[in-house]
Amino acid sequence: MTVISVDLSLEQYHDMGVVALRTADSGIGVVPIDLGSVGLIGVPKADDLSSFLASLAAELNAEFIFVDGPQGWKAPDDGLDHSRRCEHELGTPSRTGLPGETKPADYEAYAEFSVKLFDELNTLMFPRLSTTGNCLRTSRLNRTQPPPGPRPETRRYPIMARRT
Repeated sequence: MTVISVDLSLEQYHDMGVVALRTADSGIGVVPIDLGSVGLIGVPKADDLSSFLASLAAELNAEFIFVDGPQGWKAPDDGLDHSRRCEHELGTPSRTGLPGETKPADYEAYAEFSVKLFDELNTLMFPRLSTTGNCLRTSRLNRTQPPPGPRPETRRYPIMARRT
């Protein structure tokens, strides 16, 4: 199985982390994607990034695109004052409220970008995670930290040009 994982940045494409994760006999293979090598340079745009991610997913036959960012705004009737239910249950450091409301306030532009990216991916046939009831309970999550000591050296591989 192959999945794509995206760690968003609002400032520049080169600040984002995008990797393809593939199951292999020896474990999980990680292939970093250099966004600059495919022409994504400068300030990120949700429509350009979503088009690239959808094309990459098709090229790699990826089943999922994981994005580290809010996929929507708070529901007005979720019973919480300032956050989405999943943020509350998982204890996330930021809160995504009703449209245009975030805590901290400087998180708003990031949340807007992330929600727009999810909107764009949805139109490209990568729907949002659908939940019935509550999000995953924190008791089912294992919050881990990287092991101490130096990190293994990683090699960067530019992704092949998109097929035309």
